[in-house]
Amino acid sequence: MKKKKSSVGNTIMFIINIVLAILMLLSIFAGYFKPDSHRYIAFLGLGFPYLFLVNLLFLLYFILRRSRLWLFPFIITLIGIPSVMRIVTYHKATEPAADELKFVSYNVKNLSNSNIFFNNDSIADRIYDKLNQEDADVVMLQEFYATQEDKDQIFNALKKITDTKYYIYTNYYSGRNICMVILSKHKLMNAKSIRDNKKSYALYCDMIYNDDTLRLINTHLQSLYIDLSNYQSVNSKDIINSLNIFEKLAKAFDARQYQTDLLVELIKTTPYKTILCGDFNDTPNSYTYHQIHKYLKDSFMETGNGFGFTFKELPLLRIDYMFHSSDIKATYFTVKREKGMSDHDYIVGKFRLK
Repeated sequence: MKKKKSSVGNTIMFIINIVLAILMLLSIFAGYFKPDSHRYIAFLGLGFPYLFLVNLLFLLYFILRRSRLWLFPFIITLIGIPSVMRIVTYHKATEPAADELKFVSYNVKNLSNSNIFFNNDSIADRIYDKLNQEDADVVMLQEFYATQEDKDQIFNALKKITDTKYYIYTNYYSGRNICMVILSKHKLMNAKSIRDNKKSYALYCDMIYNDDTLRLINTHLQSLYIDLSNYQSVNSKDIINSLNIFEKLAKAFDARQYQTDLLVELIKTTPYKTILCGDFNDTPNSYTYHQIHKYLKDSFMETGNGFGFTFKELPLLRIDYMFHSSDIKATYFTVKREKGMSDHDYIVGKFRLK
């Protein structure tokens, strides 16, 4: 009787495993589907890390139960490994070189770690200290707060903090105070922004470095529209009814698809070596990542070490990236984890021109 109960339990668990494995396989290939026509698959791409961990639990369960059914979750795990390597990886450290360019990309969340209050002096000072310590050749910031009246004064002060000589910026919305910024030790020219029908979501320019020209792109693709602080309620039904979570996420996926397609057109027509940094608000299993990775290399995949997670409010999500064209070699990449400064960790990369 005990053996029969164990067999029934294993069968039920196996059926559940099959269903979740199908969802995980769909999440792996979510990047091949356009979100506007395959919204549910786009959602699954967001959930890959969690589905993979659940599959590992099934593998452990069947091994402990000494059931031959362990082979199924084991095969599914092997299929998921390439996707896992986009969020966890290892490379040997390379020797630093004098001709490397150092980049920092950081969503500073209004210099306040808040979407309600802006420019908290204590948090801003901590962010400025980190930027000063990094001493990067190029700094790309998203959600930087600068009042309309004194932008030049603010950016000139920021140049001193970062020891850079040049800057460009664009407001997300006309007349608003939140900006994307690029600062550089090297000359910047031909600055432009890319807009959808609502706001700017990319800022790009050309940087003169020695006898070469690089195209720099700073981007912040559409956010998820959801304030995660609202999840403190225990009544999930009320949350869903009040926030229309699915609809908000679906709109964000659609917006990022449109923004990504325009961004890819810029990449395809750029005549120069290219480095693209920013907050993409999408995972490595997304349409956004898949389209951009067709044309640019992922610095984390090239030289990263350890976990690539960059978003603090939803664990296991990697949504900030540094991409580069094939005529540039990535020599270093890391995620810098700091508490209480932003909902994002910032990323640092080093590059050498081929």
